[in-house]
Amino acid sequence: MFKKAIIKIPLENGWSIGVMLEYDYFWKGIQKTYLSDLSASLNDVENDQNSGYGCRGSMKFQKESDKVDYLIEPFVRYWNIKESEKSNVTYGGIYIGQLYEPKNNSTEFGIKFAARF
Repeated sequence: MFKKAIIKIPLENGWSIGVMLEYDYFWKGIQKTYLSDLSASLNDVENDQNSGYGCRGSMKFQKESDKVDYLIEPFVRYWNIKESEKSNVTYGGIYIGQLYEPKNNSTEFGIKFAARF
C-alpha cells in the first residue's frame, strides 16, 4: 500500500519542474539466512518481517524539445523496518539459540540523468 503525490509545473522554453512524494507501507517480508553455507550441520533460517515503512521523494527538472528531451532528477529513498520475528537455530538437529533480523533503516541519495529521443 502506498500514497503518492506528483506535481508538475510548466515553465518557459520547454522547461518544467516536478516534485514527487511517496509513502510506502511495508506489509510483509521474509529474511532468509543460509547458515548451512557456514556449516552443513546448521539449519537455514527464515525470519518474518511484519512492520515498517518507506518514504521517497524527488525533484525533476525536464527540458522538452523537438528532437531530444532531457531530464535531471535528484532523489532520496528511506526505509525503516522493525525487528523480525525470532527463529530457532539448530546444529545437527540440536537447538542452540535464536536468530532475528534487527530493526534497521537505510537512506539512499542519488541523481538520475536521462535523454529521450
